[in-house]
This record gives sequence, structure tokens and C-alpha cells, in this order.
Amino acid sequence: MVRYDAEAFAAAFKDAPIGDGDVIATRLARQILSIREDPQLSRTRARLELSLLARGDPVLSENFAQMGESFRGIVERLVIAAQPEHGPLDRDLLDEQISVVLSYLGGRILAFASGSAEPLASDDIVRQLRAVIAGVAAVRPTVG
Repeated sequence: MVRYDAEAFAAAFKDAPIGDGDVIATRLARQILSIREDPQLSRTRARLELSLLARGDPVLSENFAQMGESFRGIVERLVIAAQPEHGPLDRDLLDEQISVVLSYLGGRILAFASGSAEPLASDDIVRQLRAVIAGVAAVRPTVG
């Protein structure tokens, strides 16, 4: 189940242009919103339960690790696409932005899996993703 879900999730982004943050964010938002209804709701709940058991099962643990890497890769594409177009990329900033976006999305996933009826639309999540990325950059201390 974990491998199937990871493959299905990655397939939703297969043809997304690598540098088009709007397309990536919109597809990501739709994937997150799909958790609110079955069959995704049931699958997400089952996946969350399995993730708690994964530590004792090397095969399950590896499947979750692969799913996490795929998810992180998609978020990394989004974060890189959101960077200003001047100067080289700051790897430390990117890593922090990716970490915070993953935390935000993890919270959304958990909330929707727990039955949150928060009235969010795709545009709301896209806007919040942009705010998280920009917010991390805005409050990060500058070196120098």
C-alpha cells in the first residue's frame, strides 16, 4: 500500500515543469486536499498508523523512507522555483525552507486525516505555501 501510494503521488507530478512553482504548488495543494475524502482519507489514516509501526519492520521502513524522499523532492522543486532570480541559491536557506514547508504540509495532512473541516481551497494552500517559503527567507538572519 505504501509503495502504491508513493507511486501514485509521484505520478501526479511527473509531467509538472521542473521550474514552474505555480504548477507544482497547485498540484501539491490538490493532492493535500484530496485527503479530506475517501478513498484518500482512509488510505492516509492507514498510512499514518503504519508509519508508527514502521520502525520495527525494515521493509516497511524502507518504503516510508522512499516515500519521504519523493515527497521531499517535490517540495524541493517547489522551493527552488520560488527563489528570486538573482544570485546563486543559498543551500542552507533552501534546506530550512524545505523543512518548514514539509512541517506545514505534515500538519495539514494530519489535520485532514483527523477530520478537520477547515474550509480551505487549493488557492488557500498555494498562498500559504508561498507565505511559508517567503516567511522563512524574510526572518532568516543574514550572514555577513
